[in-house]
Amino acid sequence: MSNTYSLPDAIDDITQKCPSLSLEDREDSGIGSMTPSDLERNANLDRIVDAQTIRVRPSKDAGELPSDPYELYQPVSGISELHSAILNKNQEDAIDLIESCPEPTCLDLFTTEVHTSLHLAVYMNLPDVVRFLIVYGANLNHTDKLGNTPLHTACELGRLDCVRMILLPLDEQENIGLQRQTSLDINQRNYLGLAPLHLATIHDKRDVVSYLLSQPEIDTDLGDSTYGRTALHHALERRHRDCFKRLLKSSANVNATTYDGCSPLHLAVGLELEAETRHLMTRGANVQLITSDDTKVCDLAKSQKIKDALQYSSLLVRHQGPKLR
Repeated sequence: MSNTYSLPDAIDDITQKCPSLSLEDREDSGIGSMTPSDLERNANLDRIVDAQTIRVRPSKDAGELPSDPYELYQPVSGISELHSAILNKNQEDAIDLIESCPEPTCLDLFTTEVHTSLHLAVYMNLPDVVRFLIVYGANLNHTDKLGNTPLHTACELGRLDCVRMILLPLDEQENIGLQRQTSLDINQRNYLGLAPLHLATIHDKRDVVSYLLSQPEIDTDLGDSTYGRTALHHALERRHRDCFKRLLKSSANVNATTYDGCSPLHLAVGLELEAETRHLMTRGANVQLITSDDTKVCDLAKSQKIKDALQYSSLLVRHQGPKLR
């Protein structure tokens, strides 16, 4: 086995399943602040450049195991025995190392690429290893160089089983007294200002979106830190219709506005999304909202089909009242 290990190569589907490594260029919506920020694009490039080659330590024979139990968990040339076992998808060795760990902090040591064992287990889609790490005290809130917790990473990649393992409370048998964390902030934003729900929506991870929406602590209407876009804004901007519908069913605020006053209806009309425009209107979207540059919803209606949708939906709402769910 080669002793070099390139993290993107190790994760054979990372460029396909982690769109933050290769986001397709999107057209500028031209509406309010609904454009990808330069910060997001630069960070995507940095993330590719920063995925440098790291060293994988060859497995030791039983007779070569160190007398110091901490040695197995100390990164050498950027990676530890535990990191190596996870990257090689050697679950048996990884779980043995986790169970033999002298103290929980050993599970939280970073690679040179600022990934913990928990981050790596999510990348490699090893939900059983994720759960063992949590049971034996791995820190759920450690972040990588983009401010992503393991939950952020799992949501971005669409690792539903890993998301479940992270969010599922420990039962009586699992709670062996090593997991010292009292809380995990499901709404925590990364350094790009994106929460797990934003990432799952942006990358069209529908099942993950549904699972997050089922969590009592989720803030469906949380805005990102860059422009104040909610998950509903992101779903519309990227034309992710299924995520859009799931958010509506979870009573996402159809009148939430960005920092410059752009509502989901502004987006739907400006992007000529006829069905979404009708859905928003029948759920109580306010056609009178105005952005900070005095743009009205009707100003963005260029095609006749959108004008008709607005007019018809307005009449429908007037006679039937808006649907709340």
